[in-house]
Amino acid sequence: MNSRRPPRRRLHEAPPRSRGRRHGPNVLVLSLGMTPQVVTETLWVLLRREPPFLPEEIHLLTTGLGAEIIARELLGGDGGPNRLQELAREFGVTLPEPEIHAIEEEDIRSGASSSAFGDLVVEVVRDITTRHPNARIHASLAGGRKTMSFYMGYTLSLFGGLEDELSHVLVSPPAFENSREFWWKYREPRTIRGFDPVERCEVRLNTADANIDLAPIPFLPLRHVGGPNLLTRSDIGFEDAVALKRMAIAGPILTFDDETRGIDIGGRLTVTLPPLNYSLYRLLAEVRREDRPGVGPGGRAPGQSGWLDWQAFCEPSGPEERFEIMERFLEICDRARGRVNSYLGYQKILETLRRSLHEEKPRAIDRRARIEQEEIRPRLRPALTKLRSALETKIGDPHLLAFLQVRERKDGQAVIAFGLGGMDPGHIRFRDDPP
Repeated sequence: MNSRRPPRRRLHEAPPRSRGRRHGPNVLVLSLGMTPQVVTETLWVLLRREPPFLPEEIHLLTTGLGAEIIARELLGGDGGPNRLQELAREFGVTLPEPEIHAIEEEDIRSGASSSAFGDLVVEVVRDITTRHPNARIHASLAGGRKTMSFYMGYTLSLFGGLEDELSHVLVSPPAFENSREFWWKYREPRTIRGFDPVERCEVRLNTADANIDLAPIPFLPLRHVGGPNLLTRSDIGFEDAVALKRMAIAGPILTFDDETRGIDIGGRLTVTLPPLNYSLYRLLAEVRREDRPGVGPGGRAPGQSGWLDWQAFCEPSGPEERFEIMERFLEICDRARGRVNSYLGYQKILETLRRSLHEEKPRAIDRRARIEQEEIRPRLRPALTKLRSALETKIGDPHLLAFLQVRERKDGQAVIAFGLGGMDPGHIRFRDDPP
């Protein structure tokens, strides 16, 4: 991949939690700069809900300098008060120790540090959704620089589900927002120092006069676009995650290379398959690009095209009565250096099929039908399964490549058609295409 896994450190790691829950946990995720008050202000609103949103995991995403400030001012790392636990006591609840995720850079001051933070957000949110597929995530983008907020919101869109939430905490009047002493609207009012941005001077404030609101931000939950496993690979950063989701929406461009048995996916990812898997997948791609008539998602019927079935491997076509599909399959295998036992088995089937051309028609048809039932189906059915498994292992989700298998019942018979039915034929390319 083209991603850069961000160098980062973890502080105050949360203990591992049970994965055997029927319903996932509430998880709070915040992007933070140098104002850790955002954490307690957001929690103050969430805990006052009915029912309250009580997080079982808290993840704080920040910079190197931000991590130091969070540890010192929010969690009492310098011997001062632990603001998070103070808030928990005031509400009579238990809050988990937050996990702090920080890039090495002290601040977002360059394109590299910005990209590193984006990759960090993807890594953390992906980990949450992988461990807890049914988790309810509340993400806040109130803290940190604008790019940090963008990465948080966009990443939640990439990985988010229908139950997840995105918000921005708003504090007013402005003098409270600019106060290092204001953490939430305390049950027992306090007098604190603030800064009036209009008069540009320090003022005394009563916390009873503060207002805290949580503004919900609508977003598109795209977790299942392209399949839920599309972004589970740990080497996928923000840039790659966006590109893969875009390909899942618009359709990727596939480029097949017989020499390497590699499939380039939109210039973002290359997978290499074993010879027979590659040959079968390339064959399906050719049939789709050529929109070969005869078989489609509805099986064999007028107007159906671009797909294959078992029978297609055993039927002669054209004036020369060639077994085009089987012959092409073996040609691709040969070019992909697939001369193994399985290849030899298919070669023997082709020789038997060719001999059937010299037999009487009824007997030839019967022989080809038996070959289809006893030779082709038992071989190709597991080959398709292995291909799907290989794509899922290497890519994360075979649906990205529109590999489909359709089963229908017609006249009491099971009709199976397989192919790249959802693929745009214009998105299929081969290295040996003329320039």
